[in-house]
Amino acid sequence: MLYAVNVPDSSYQTSLPEYKPGATAPFETITDGIVNCGNVAVDAKGNTYVTGTDTANGSLFLEIYPKGQLSPSETLTIPHTGLADIGGLAFDSSGALLIGESIFESKGAVYRLPLGSQTFTNVGLHQINGGAITVDASGNLYVGGTTSIAIFAPNTTKPSRVIKITGTGISALALDAAGDLYVGTDESISVYAPGTKKPANTFTIPGHVGGIALST
Repeated sequence: MLYAVNVPDSSYQTSLPEYKPGATAPFETITDGIVNCGNVAVDAKGNTYVTGTDTANGSLFLEIYPKGQLSPSETLTIPHTGLADIGGLAFDSSGALLIGESIFESKGAVYRLPLGSQTFTNVGLHQINGGAITVDASGNLYVGGTTSIAIFAPNTTKPSRVIKITGTGISALALDAAGDLYVGTDESISVYAPGTKKPANTFTIPGHVGGIALST
């Protein structure tokens, strides 16, 4: 199914329509708790995770919707330091949720929330400068920032490889089934073959790249 956060103009009230494969109209829409939200992820059990910002105090929150439910079962405060924004969501091989944060005038951070837990842990990654994240089939974590992508093997905190990028900031990362890495920067998307440091292809899109998702 497709889940798409809808952000209306001049309104903090957002919504999360859900579409069945091939459908052009949603079969249901979540509105309860969907206020000033911008990131969504769905785990292997069908639970939906939505992040947002509380404009009253600048705090970041995570809402968890069990499969088939239109109201959140939990609302958790995401830890952060300084002025931060959620850069991406992903799941590791254990099913734990990973949350990438971009922190203004500072390095980024990645937090881990195990399935069923209410406690976030900063995984303590070194050499990251942003919060765009994705995870490959082998469990390697990719973290994109201003000028580079750091790649971390499972259960490590120092990157095994770094890819320097052209552009002024990575807004989104995604991997396809073949392991090709899609990197969104400004108004373009670059595609890197597995293990390479230079893009095989780059193309522009109309507007700014806000997120990337790939279907199988």
